[in-house]
Amino acid sequence: MCRLEDCLQEYTRLEILRDCVCRKCSLVATHRHLQHDVVMLEEATKPEMHPSSSKKKRLKEFRRMEARVLSALEQGRIEDDLKDVRMERVVSPATKQAMIARVRSSPLLCLA
Repeated sequence: MCRLEDCLQEYTRLEILRDCVCRKCSLVATHRHLQHDVVMLEEATKPEMHPSSSKKKRLKEFRRMEARVLSALEQGRIEDDLKDVRMERVVSPATKQAMIARVRSSPLLCLA
């Protein structure tokens, strides 16, 4: 025989999920990667290197992407869809927990 309290306790047990993609961590990693690419392209497009127009164009595009990612991070808009930006995927552990609350107006329990 199983008590209701035992069932509810098992249902609301904290779960560790090990395969979640963290959007903020992914944005931070993407920003770091883009910063590195911008620095490398800046070196490659110095006048003494006689850069091609395609390298100059790529540098401009990478600067634009880096600025968009930085802006999203600074403004806390981590869920925004950043079109044309290839995001790094960072998998990190997360938790999942169900909660139970009593509804004050009635003797019912609510699952959240």
